Amino acid sequence: MADLNVNAVGANRAATGAATGAAASPPATAQQSLGQQDFLQLMIAQLQNQDPFKPMENGEFLGQMAQFSTVNGITELQSTVESLAAQFGATQLVDATSLIGRQAMILSDRVPGGEARAASVDVPAAGPLRLRIEDANGSLVQTLDLGERAPGRADFNLPPLPPGDYRLRASLGQGQGATALPVAVAADIRGVALAGDGSGNTQLELEHFGSVSLNDVRHIRQET
Repeated sequence: MADLNVNAVGANRAATGAATGAAASPPATAQQSLGQQDFLQLMIAQLQNQDPFKPMENGEFLGQMAQFSTVNGITELQSTVESLAAQFGATQLVDATSLIGRQAMILSDRVPGGEARAASVDVPAAGPLRLRIEDANGSLVQTLDLGERAPGRADFNLPPLPPGDYRLRASLGQGQGATALPVAVAADIRGVALAGDGSGNTQLELEHFGSVSLNDVRHIRQET
């Protein structure tokens, strides 16, 4: 009688293996992920076809249920976070529309010619500040001696320049000991948009400077 039971178990295993093999090669259009209903059906099939001499223990069964619950919870959490990110991005975009008509201070060592433009440099230590303006070929156009500056933000204005592209080189100190410093320049904000990468980040459309992330703006000033 025991031999008959063993043979029956072997037959069940063979049938289960054949079914599993068939499921392992689904059509190209088959579903590629499991839902909650699919998981429950698999669990029932596993219980029905388990070896009666080695049944699944309660701990193993509960462990599989816990794993599925964890994965399902992570998926739902990810969906919730993505939804919140989209809502935050839309809200940030609406708020950013109030910046149109103002000026964004962005780090840039290149500026176009034209009318006077506000600029600033973050001074790390007290000392004489100097700005060198070069043309597109690297030739000196003008040097601005901005005087002794205390640590902090040093604001000044770039002079009107003829049409063309110019490079700014700020330095603190004198001679070989001078330290190069990045320059922030003012750019008119003409529009706002959401980044196209799905991050929800707000982009500012700046005149002469193109699209810049709001996160890269040093500060906003009223256009004068």
